[in-house]
Amino acid sequence: MTNTTDLISRHHLFSVGVLLLVLSPNAYSAGGYWAIQGQLLNVDESAFGITKCDQANVRLRFRSRWSDGQGCIVGFSGECPWGLSWGQAVTDANGRFSETSPFFIDLGRKRDILIEYQALGGDWKSIAIRSNLSSASPHQEHENVWRFNLGEVTTQAFDCPIILRPAKDDNGVLQPIVDPNANQDPPNPSKDSGDDSDNNPNSVGSPGQIKELPCGMGPNGNRNLDLAFESTSVRHRDNQPNAPIERITWEVVIRNNGTTTFTSTGKCRTAVRLTLFIPELNAERVYEMTLSGSIPAGGSKTFKSNSGNLGEISDAASHSYNLKFEIDPENKVFETNEDNNLQPGCYTPSTGNYADSVCD
Repeated sequence: MTNTTDLISRHHLFSVGVLLLVLSPNAYSAGGYWAIQGQLLNVDESAFGITKCDQANVRLRFRSRWSDGQGCIVGFSGECPWGLSWGQAVTDANGRFSETSPFFIDLGRKRDILIEYQALGGDWKSIAIRSNLSSASPHQEHENVWRFNLGEVTTQAFDCPIILRPAKDDNGVLQPIVDPNANQDPPNPSKDSGDDSDNNPNSVGSPGQIKELPCGMGPNGNRNLDLAFESTSVRHRDNQPNAPIERITWEVVIRNNGTTTFTSTGKCRTAVRLTLFIPELNAERVYEMTLSGSIPAGGSKTFKSNSGNLGEISDAASHSYNLKFEIDPENKVFETNEDNNLQPGCYTPSTGNYADSVCD
């Protein structure tokens, strides 16, 4: 005979089983996994300008919290506390990273993501926060895996390599950096100390310096390239139609008015730069795009970037923003006309209007 205790236990297990059968499909359909990806860049600011560089082999970890202080006991800041780390990743040679979260029961609820890096000594330090991610945020969905591209994650926690550039003389001509000892033989103590031929680069038998011509300069000293803006434009981000209005796509068409083909390789590898002036943040944001490929003489080429942001915290709906486009911002290319490399612009995100002139 079955005793009373066994009956109660079986009834309890049956009830739990029915409850799981009822709730599991709903919980599963409302939940899923977050697969996040992005690129870690360091930004150096100095008297020489702003330098951005990929950060390879950096260990990152990720934590999250509910946004807007909802559903938790908030502190004085009015925000939910950060949860435990739910994943780690190491950036590749280009600074890119990706990681997939554990199962989140309710993806409809907005979450913030905290990105931290492991410093020397093992301490974890904050790099960036991405706010209000949810099913309503721009993402690519595959079954119950929702993919979020966090884009460029910038920090000043590291250092970019220092690149020394040749100086210019009064005529704006690059002066090659010459090693004064490049053509000297190693000292020979067996030679007469009065013979200074080894220490005199102008002495007989000392080979002359071979100086590489700067990009855009022909063997006769004439300049044969001229890069200029054919058009510029700014608009709401192309690949994220549901993104906040401060997320932008910027596009330029660059024409080569020179007499020879421009190829962005070697010493001619250069970029186009966009500087955004953010009045409500009292700051500037700078983005660059490498001019890849070639532009034939008399031809033009279009370059587009979806990496542009007027501000994580922004009154973008009530402002027009001044901006500046610049070709070859580091003056790597010698051109017949250096005065057509700048183009101002004005963008109003609330209306999506762009004009290639300074804002009123």
